[in-house]
Amino acid sequence: MDIDAAHRIAIILHAATSTVCSLAGIVLVVSTRFATSRRLFAVYWWMLVGMVLSLVGAMVAYWNVYTPGSRLTFSGLLLLALYMVYRGHRARRVLEARPAGWRQDHIEHIGFTLISFFEGLVIVAILNLGGAIWLVVLVAALGIVLGRYLLGIAKRRAGSALA
Repeated sequence: MDIDAAHRIAIILHAATSTVCSLAGIVLVVSTRFATSRRLFAVYWWMLVGMVLSLVGAMVAYWNVYTPGSRLTFSGLLLLALYMVYRGHRARRVLEARPAGWRQDHIEHIGFTLISFFEGLVIVAILNLGGAIWLVVLVAALGIVLGRYLLGIAKRRAGSALA
């Protein structure tokens, strides 16, 4: 298999696992019915792990093709992806232990990964389209603000569902 084919396969796997993980995460955050579903959380978790592994595969396949700036960008995204796995792990621990206020903590951990998925998508898409760095920064900042706002709504909704 040549480098381009390996890279394409890794990118397709990365996109698929990221999409499924995001959809499962959204349901875990917004649904009071499925918020405690261990099966749905398992889908979220394993797709999160798959996202990181496929990202590593794509990076390894194209490492010699990347410019120094691209290497730096993708290395930063890999660090973010690893931190996302940590936050997913924390969400699992909260779900298993269910301490007081667990639902808000659970939403916070999963919400971080959802915002991060959006940020990674935006950064790569804008850069691949030749967009300016200022546009990346602007859209990323707006994504964080909107994501935090939506997480606040989900956390308030979860709190009122418990009351």
